[in-house]
Amino acid sequence: MKVNDQDIRQAYTFYPGSDKLDASLTLMHAYGARINRTRMLATYAAIHHELGHGSAMLYRYSGVEKEESTFVACAFWRVEALANLDGMDEANAAMSEIFDHLCDNGNIETFNEMFDVNTGLWRGNLPQGLSHLALICAAAALSSQSIPASLASGQRGVADAD
Repeated sequence: MKVNDQDIRQAYTFYPGSDKLDASLTLMHAYGARINRTRMLATYAAIHHELGHGSAMLYRYSGVEKEESTFVACAFWRVEALANLDGMDEANAAMSEIFDHLCDNGNIETFNEMFDVNTGLWRGNLPQGLSHLALICAAAALSSQSIPASLASGQRGVADAD
């Protein structure tokens, strides 16, 4: 998705009056109907553009890339948010890209808190429970969106009858 100045102006920001972004804004999807969906999607697009530089791997907030590496949990938070706001194609693409960065030979490893996308090296605390929790929540959001409605609601079909 192409992001322009209008999209960024419509985005929620780090704090009122700021033009800076914070990746924790991806957690706002949990407020459901109380959020402005259009503005939230503009926020996610702006986060992808500014904090991810077009990548699924996200820095925590505007300007931190000079000091830190991408923050693993933030990338998964965005996947979860997109899945919950019906952006399944983008969420699946982001999850695949994250795994391409983080998983050696297709194996999910013990995650640190940060990953340097330029060097391919892990940074920060190890193990990082927040990174793993964010992965689980993102995977659950992707899975729940692909489960047929009858199964998700607990209804049993004819084929499931005893």
